[in-house]
Amino acid sequence: MEWIDLLIAGVVGLATSISLITIILYATRRFGMPGREIESHHTHKVPIPRFGGVALAGSLAVVFLLFTFLLGKDFWIQNQRGMIIVFTFAMFFLGLYDDLFVLGARRKLFGQLVIASLTYLYGIGPEAYIEAFLQILQGERQMGDEE
Repeated sequence: MEWIDLLIAGVVGLATSISLITIILYATRRFGMPGREIESHHTHKVPIPRFGGVALAGSLAVVFLLFTFLLGKDFWIQNQRGMIIVFTFAMFFLGLYDDLFVLGARRKLFGQLVIASLTYLYGIGPEAYIEAFLQILQGERQMGDEE
């Protein structure tokens, strides 16, 4: 993946998240969707809408689908990207369920530990992210050597 690809992904992701956040804020005001109530670990003066994760997940989905369309189905397979996306969305849906139905801290932590454990057992650990980052740096070095 070249730097231009990463720049495109960043711009598309940013535009998508800004658009979705705008829609979410409008919808929460328009339809009277409740925000987070005052809790001991939240210190905001006004209620904060609970659906910000939808914008992040939507941005991830749009960028991932864009690259799948542009680079082909092999994009899913490289560096276990497909399973990284699956586990990321599992964590997202756990958070969304908590926003809608309030799981409680212990149940949510248990769910997060289950998802993280499954991710690790599948073979996706910190080294997968480090390897992807090093591949980006390696590509930059190779481009610099050619000039």
